[in-house]
Amino acid sequence: MTFDYEGWLKTAQDRLEVLYQQKTAIEDEISALEKGIEGFAPLVNQPSLWRGPDVGITEAVTNVLRANPSRLFSAIDVRNELAASGIPLTQQNPLATIYQVLARLVGRGAVLVSTHEAGKNRYKWVEGWEVEKYRKAESTAATPGELKRKAREHLERSMKK
Repeated sequence: MTFDYEGWLKTAQDRLEVLYQQKTAIEDEISALEKGIEGFAPLVNQPSLWRGPDVGITEAVTNVLRANPSRLFSAIDVRNELAASGIPLTQQNPLATIYQVLARLVGRGAVLVSTHEAGKNRYKWVEGWEVEKYRKAESTAATPGELKRKAREHLERSMKK
């Protein structure tokens, strides 16, 4: 009796395809449920109802900024939003950690920083159209510092309007 390697391989590939389709469907359903829970939780005064498994500080800060993309946040505002949404701030100095996360997000170009008031930085999530605008600016900017300066100037001009 010989083993049908080709038959087994075909069966295994077919099964793997079915499992990948199921995985995609499950991930889509999880995503839809998370969005639904996030949307309905504030309506029942339970904003911290579900935050996903082990949300890290970077993801939590990103979620705060993304939730209100037109709002300017101070680091203290971000900390207060995190606390209000039930994110445990167990670091020895949570504000220092939040400043570090914000600096990394600014460095990546995901967040704009406004220094409109001396010593009072405000941070804003970069929205879709802004990403493309600053990507174009980055290709013509001489240095990363120049790009940041241009982004800051744009943000400050938009605040004055």
